[in-house]
Amino acid sequence: MSSAALPLSLAMLMQIRLVEPSTHQMQIQLKQIHVPHHPQVNQSVSLWCEYDLHGEPLYSIKWYKDQQEFYRFLPKESPPHLSFAVPGTEVEMSLSDARLVHLVNISLESAGLYQCEVSTEAPKFKTIAQDATMSVVHPPAASPTISWVNQRDRLRDRLGDLWGLRVGERLLLHCESKESFPAASLKFYINDEIVS
Repeated sequence: MSSAALPLSLAMLMQIRLVEPSTHQMQIQLKQIHVPHHPQVNQSVSLWCEYDLHGEPLYSIKWYKDQQEFYRFLPKESPPHLSFAVPGTEVEMSLSDARLVHLVNISLESAGLYQCEVSTEAPKFKTIAQDATMSVVHPPAASPTISWVNQRDRLRDRLGDLWGLRVGERLLLHCESKESFPAASLKFYINDEIVS
């Protein structure tokens, strides 16, 4: 190999190495997806995905719940966004765009696996997606109620509006909570101490 050919080979190698990082930087990225973990029934929530297209034009943003598309944003269309009927996903279109989709009237049906899918324009049509789970909470509509089950069996002296028992007598109480999801965990306390 001649000494003149050697610098040319090194120059070509250096050019390849200089071009390679910029090609790597052009990969689109889905940096983060935000899906509330435990919203309550009847609340409104925002889902969003943070992405970087590195200068490539956006073709579409699609949102799925349990693999069913419920929202699509296509910047070149008019109007640019569409929603599709999927149980538990009522989209507020005026608050939704290319990065965020706003859901209203959350219900137990809203729980599931949500996915954000980002695609770039032709000719490359690169697509990336990420998902997250949402579990919906339905707290009881009212405080629990306590009733004295054996009150008629052993009525004792009345103290104002309260009925009493003598030391050593058995007290039978019933505690009830309204419907909730997940089911409420009930515990009894006497004078701020839990009863085992």
